[in-house]
Amino acid sequence: MPMEWVRGKTIGHGTFAAVSLAKPTDRSSGFPPVMAVKSCGISHCESLMNERMILEELKDCPEIIGCFGNSVTVENGVRLYNVALEYASGGALSDRVKNSGISRLSENEVRRYTKSVLKGLQFTHRNGFVHCDVKLQNVLLVGDGRGFELSMRN
Repeated sequence: MPMEWVRGKTIGHGTFAAVSLAKPTDRSSGFPPVMAVKSCGISHCESLMNERMILEELKDCPEIIGCFGNSVTVENGVRLYNVALEYASGGALSDRVKNSGISRLSENEVRRYTKSVLKGLQFTHRNGFVHCDVKLQNVLLVGDGRGFELSMRN
């Protein structure tokens, strides 16, 4: 079944792609009501295609952002390759740390985030992949406080 969705506002930019909010057009499609869609021009999509393939292989790890599939769209005359991802409503851990100000993160929060990242890395390594860009900007927080975005390099 093809994935049909509507693009919302842009929420981030990566090295080779932009990330937008998206909503599925069919509420009975089985997709969540809000997703993040990572998009790039079709002529530059090799890295994003590779990322989608890796996320598919690592789909059984709850600490790694989920992937719902891919699509090609034409927007403003430009062909885009898109990957639909789990939306991390809590944003990046770097923003959480920056916005905590003087209060800083509690020891419990640090423990929880560290445990989640280590579980995600362990699963990634166990499956033959290496994460080459571990940093706070790539630790994404989903509603329940877990999350780990995979930014893979060949």
